[in-house]
Amino acid sequence: MNYERLTLLNKEILACPFSKESNLPCGRSEGFLPVINELYPTQRYLIISSDPSRDTDKTRDTLQPHSHFEPRFLALLFVGSDSPEVCQAIREDYSELKKIFLKYFYWTHYCKCYSGGNPNRYCSTLYLEKEIKLFHPELIIAVGGKAAEFLLGSGKLINRVNKVAYYQNIPVICTLHPSQNWNRRRRDEFSFYQTWELIRGKINFNEEDSLKFERILRRVKKRTGRI
Repeated sequence: MNYERLTLLNKEILACPFSKESNLPCGRSEGFLPVINELYPTQRYLIISSDPSRDTDKTRDTLQPHSHFEPRFLALLFVGSDSPEVCQAIREDYSELKKIFLKYFYWTHYCKCYSGGNPNRYCSTLYLEKEIKLFHPELIIAVGGKAAEFLLGSGKLINRVNKVAYYQNIPVICTLHPSQNWNRRRRDEFSFYQTWELIRGKINFNEEDSLKFERILRRVKKRTGRI
């Protein structure tokens, strides 16, 4: 990772002039500003989703959830389930899981501002390819069709899930967006949970973090009766 240049690029994104104008070629919803997540030199895995959640609040403490979506994403990543009982259980260890997450994962977006889930290519053309090159991830997790098409070209998301593809020799795993709305009814046809097991199998932590994660996982399983 080129941490210094990525940091400068993020400052450029945050200073985007369209965040202060009514002319919106990027497709963002009016009143929403660019969202940049925490960047650390230790990060190895890149998550790309379509656009930030509507309720994202970056003024909150780093180790607290910044949106309602974030705990469910971490539940899938660390436990393989985003059921209500699992999401509730991980909240008791959320800050510790978030520390591990931030050490290894960087989360960026196809569109840098909330756009109602329907962004155009403006932000991705300006920034996303640069981000990927500077980050040089060991694995990209593409969440939803916009990210998948940017990386792999035109194609149906359903034909890309639960397998490893490649973007400029970087492994890519595509997944259906784990939203709480109509997407949940399509999980079976999109091999949703099998895809998350594939993702989880590609992630490696150092020995100290692996032991810490296993302790947290045992507590989560105990709380949810999954042992």
